[in-house]
Amino acid sequence: MAAGLGETASIAGIVSLVLQSIEAITAINDFCRAYKAAHGDVLRASQDLELLQQVLIQTKNAASSDMIHSKCPSNQVTCLRNCVSRCQQDLGSWISLIRQLETSNIHGIHRVWKKIKIAADGKKFNSITIAALMHTQRINTCLQLIDCGLELDIHTEVYQLGSRVVDLTNITNTLRSEISDNFDALSDTFRQHHIRIMAAVSSVKTNMRHLSARADANAAAVHASQHVFQQMSSKLLNEFRKVQAQIADHRKSTAQQFSLASASQLDTNTQLSTLQINQILSQCLLSPCLDNHLNLRRIRFRFAKQNLGKFVGFSDLFLSPRLKAWSRATESALVAIQCHYAHRVEAQAFGVAMVESLAKESIPVIWVMNSTRKDNISAETLATYALRSLIQQALIRNSQWHTEATLGKICASLSYAESLRTFLEILKTVLRGLPLIYLIIDAQPLYTPDLQHEWPTMLLDMLQTINTHDSHSPTIVKILLMNYHTKTIWRPVEPAHKEMIIWKTKAATSDVRFPHKLLRKDMLEFIRGQSKRPVAKF
Repeated sequence: MAAGLGETASIAGIVSLVLQSIEAITAINDFCRAYKAAHGDVLRASQDLELLQQVLIQTKNAASSDMIHSKCPSNQVTCLRNCVSRCQQDLGSWISLIRQLETSNIHGIHRVWKKIKIAADGKKFNSITIAALMHTQRINTCLQLIDCGLELDIHTEVYQLGSRVVDLTNITNTLRSEISDNFDALSDTFRQHHIRIMAAVSSVKTNMRHLSARADANAAAVHASQHVFQQMSSKLLNEFRKVQAQIADHRKSTAQQFSLASASQLDTNTQLSTLQINQILSQCLLSPCLDNHLNLRRIRFRFAKQNLGKFVGFSDLFLSPRLKAWSRATESALVAIQCHYAHRVEAQAFGVAMVESLAKESIPVIWVMNSTRKDNISAETLATYALRSLIQQALIRNSQWHTEATLGKICASLSYAESLRTFLEILKTVLRGLPLIYLIIDAQPLYTPDLQHEWPTMLLDMLQTINTHDSHSPTIVKILLMNYHTKTIWRPVEPAHKEMIIWKTKAATSDVRFPHKLLRKDMLEFIRGQSKRPVAKF
């Protein structure tokens, strides 16, 4: 509280000093205005002295003329000359003194004080006044003696000179009195300011003493707090040492348990790998509508129910040149089958036939089929489930990811993945290392409003990346994309992409049993041709 009062008093003292400085500046301004007025009077006096000098020159010239010598006594003429010479000498010194006062730059502080000092010297101006009067009387006396009838206007000029000298004397006295008054006023003002400043300084000193006393009290309190802190620190240090001893005991017991369990290290590692795989599968929990095997059975049952167990589908697609070119490609490739929504069952049946035929020939295949869709599942969630299903199947088939370090990375990536593009990057990662794998994808689960036309392009970019970066251990990924949704129809712009689309406008008319009972001959040849590829060894 005392410290706050001291700071307040110091601020008040500073404010008082500022106000006093303003008053001093105001007084100096008033003095400058008075000084300018006195400066004008000095200029006028200088002009009068110059006029007096001209009159003296005329008088001297007249006194030296032949007419004066012829009509006046020589001693009177000599006296007049002497008076004029002495007056002229004094007049020169007076004019030099006045010129010292005639400075145009009144704002220069050193010139102002010099001018004030010269003007305040009363003895000089008194002597000038007395000497001017004496010279005037002497010249008048000489002129009275020399009354020779010369038509010279010396009397008038001398009288004017006398009046001008008197005016100069009055102006000088006025200037001296004004300067004296201004000096007194300034002295009083500065004396008052000095008194106030000293009072403020004493107040500040008093406040500093209070602050010093408060600081001493605070130092004592801090010293006491440090003593208490040292006691608490010593107690905490003792507790920390006890905890360190307990940790050392736990380390010893852990080392003993580790030595006892070292014999079963291989079995523990095997169990840990299995647990990590189960953890990855738990991260990829799927909705029941995307259970792979369940969806295959549902599609087979629905198709058999509608067609009385007969396979009236897109079996003639196995004769398509574009599908054959896709199957014979030596690098990753994509083919898209696009049809109307009315033929969706036939397209799904063709996908089921492809999956079961490839699996029967031991060719790695993963798939996503859409049998039903619940209304309470959003499009983004369903697309996420579809990509998680593909990641789960790829992890099961790729043994390179069945290690502790690799599974940990995939688990962390799946935990933080949010967007569909991130899941697609994870799928591209887990596919690497497989010599050959087929992806049978139903485009219906992947439909989202923001990515409805971009899935084929995104899958092509993924395949291009795999072909470019996996030159040492090539991975061939064959993607079959079945698209029967009008909002997801792929309309490529590049000519090369147009060669990847197979348009199917109507179903085949062949009457063949479902693939798990009887496969069409060309379909069997197509699938078995894939199983004989040298890159498909697992």
